Amino acid sequence: MIEAPNLRFVPHKGGRLAYREAGSGPALLFLHGMNGSSLSWSYAFHELASSFRIVAWDAPSFGESDSFGDRPEDYVLAAKSLIAFLKLPNVVAVGHSMGGVVAAAFAAAAEAAVTGRVV
Repeated sequence: MIEAPNLRFVPHKGGRLAYREAGSGPALLFLHGMNGSSLSWSYAFHELASSFRIVAWDAPSFGESDSFGDRPEDYVLAAKSLIAFLKLPNVVAVGHSMGGVVAAAFAAAAEAAVTGRVV
């Protein structure tokens, strides 16, 4: 199994969001699918951290993140909170399955500072 960076936490709505981060350069935000976690993207850290700033979250209610609701809007709000806290300018959102839905909804928001999305 490929190693992933240690979990870190940011505050959100009285709880915490868990994420992993490595590398530097243009920011890529990885959003996992249903029943996944930030560990779903372990290979991305290994392959891409030499060229990109990689951030992968544990979506709300998954992994080590607290629950903040289960509507798509709740996930988008959590993603916005993580991006703002980490000061990720012009992030590219990368998601699969449920994470793809979140990435698309987040990228469609008028105020999103998203360079692109990959779903």
